[in-house]
Formats: sequence, C-alpha cells, structure tokens
Amino acid sequence: MTTILKVRDLAKSFTLHLQGGTHLPVLSSLSFDLKRGQCLVLRGPSGSGKSSILKMIYGTYPAEEGSIQVVRDGGWIEIVGAESHVLRALRRNTIGYVSQFLRVIPRVSCLDIVAEPLLARGRPRSEALDRAAALLERLNLPARLWDLPPATFSGGEQQRVNIAHGFAEPFPILLLDEPTASLDAENREAVMSLIEEVRDNGTAVLGIFHDEAQRRRLANGIVEVDRFSTSGTIPHRDVTQPLQN
Repeated sequence: MTTILKVRDLAKSFTLHLQGGTHLPVLSSLSFDLKRGQCLVLRGPSGSGKSSILKMIYGTYPAEEGSIQVVRDGGWIEIVGAESHVLRALRRNTIGYVSQFLRVIPRVSCLDIVAEPLLARGRPRSEALDRAAALLERLNLPARLWDLPPATFSGGEQQRVNIAHGFAEPFPILLLDEPTASLDAENREAVMSLIEEVRDNGTAVLGIFHDEAQRRRLANGIVEVDRFSTSGTIPHRDVTQPLQN
C-alpha cells in the first residue's frame, strides 16, 4: 500500500481565556503514516486529543508544531500553515470528514445536503440527487424526510444525513469521528458496511471508534494517543485477537 498521509511530530495545546489564560497541552510528538486502502484507528482516553488530530488534518484546527502532508496530483502538500484556498481545494477533492455533528444551512433539504459534494465537483444535478437518494435509502432514512431540512430530525437521523454527505463522493482520505455513536444496531451495520466498502476500494480511513468490535472489524492498525504523546501505529495482523493495551 502507498502512503498518502504523513504526520510528523505534531503538537497541539489550547489557551483557556475564561480561566485566566491557562495553557492546556493536548498532545505532542504525534507521528504516523496512513496508506491507501488502510484503516487506522485513533485510540486513547477522553481528552487525549483524538478529535483534535482529525481537525488538524482537515485544517480547521491549527497545529502548534509539526507537519501534516498529503498526496495531491502526484506531489506532497503541507497542511500546517497552508493558505485557505489550498485547504478548500483539499476538502473538495482529497480529504473527506464526517464529524460528530451535522452543521447545515437552514431550510436546505437533506437530499440537497447529501448531493452538495458531488455538485461541488461538477457532477450533473440529476446524477448527484440519484446518488444522494441511494445513500439515504441505504442508511434507512425514510423517503418522506428527504425533502425536509434536517434541523428537526432526531440525533440518529441527523447523523445518517451527515454520514451520507461524507460518503457521497469518494475521497482519497476519509476522516471519521465516532460515525456510529448515535445509531442503533441496524444503522451501525449499514455504516460499517459503507466504511468497509470505501476502504476496500482504496480510500485511506482514519477514524475514532470506541467500540472494540468495530475496531477489530475495520482496523489495519492502531494509533495510540495519550494526553501528551503517541507511540505511533501498532500493526493489526490478526484482527480476531484482542488489541494490545
């Protein structure tokens, strides 16, 4: 497998302005590689910086130190310190992201929300809407909801719209932040199948999954994250065996 993402010596901290400017270190010395067709899982205690890692890769959180490089058009692009137009292009064509929360424009239907990534890449509207409908059906969202804005949907329904949006168009890299956390067993299985499908088709997946069975099913490797440092990736040669702590 070919490396598509390189993270080196990444560090992040926050300044708590409402608590007298307290400096809160989150992580340091994070280094790992992500390859095409690989699924790596970030594992660590609450507050260790797992979601912050995804946001730094996506460019919505600035890194304090280190390097994040991705392959685009045969060359390496540095995300840390990149200009906004570079980040926008990467989000449009290279890095997909499914966050824990759905953020949408009010009064836009969930069908149009899911179709948006395809339209952004120039797909015909009819094709984009067909793909959106197929994903929403696969994720068991009732057709009666498709033309409605999702602001009043349940948490699980909103998350399925969120997932459909993230999977609408294939990305070389896909970041997943607890994508099944608010779903029941049937819909968790639908999402797991989607993740397996894109991984097996060559997408590099980096995710946060708190369920041990999901880690075993999806992961080729684990990135151990503690509050101040990481130990890199742990190969996942036999996923039927318990993960090493």
